[in-house]
This record gives sequence, C-alpha cells and structure tokens, in this order.
Amino acid sequence: MASASAGKGGTRGQGLGNRAVVTGLLLVFLIYSLLPLFYLIVSATKDGSALFSTFGLWFSSFNLFANLKGVFTYDGGVFVNWLWNTAYYSVISAVGASVAPHGTVDEC
Repeated sequence: MASASAGKGGTRGQGLGNRAVVTGLLLVFLIYSLLPLFYLIVSATKDGSALFSTFGLWFSSFNLFANLKGVFTYDGGVFVNWLWNTAYYSVISAVGASVAPHGTVDEC
C-alpha cells in the first residue's frame, strides 16, 4: 500500500520545485508578450525627435493627442477612410459567414 501513494508524483519538494519553474516560465512569457504592447503605448506618446533620442521603454514627453491628430488628419484624413473600409469588410464578412447556407462546400 505504501508504494501506491508514493507513485502519484513524487515527494512534496519536487512538486514545489516544478511549480516554481512553471511559474517562472509563465512570468517570462507574460513579460515577453506584454513588453511590445507597453512599447507601443510609450512610443505613441513621444514626438518624432524623442522617439529615437530617449530611452525606448519609458515616457519622455506626452504628445499622444498631437500624434493622434497627425494620424487622423494625414493626407486629408485617409486613415479614417481606411478604418471605415476595414469595418465595412469585417461586418460584410461576418454577416456573409453567418447567413451562408451550410453544406454548400464539398467535403472530401
């Protein structure tokens, strides 16, 4: 009977060690995944000269609203046109996929 309880995963110390390794790997993956998003947010607040002359992962000046105005007024507002185009095709594709009759595609 003693061997049946010992075969469930080893001793308690090994479980804590494995848990620490898994937690450490998950934290590394979390940082690896969220760091580009943080960089995107920080970079959006900088002006053109500060973007390349200051440390990339921290704020130097807050020019977010000026940058957004520049994006939305660039070339007569072409970015707004692109956003509407993207929304239009997304909605049309979603509606088309949801109302398309099932079984119209030949299955192999």
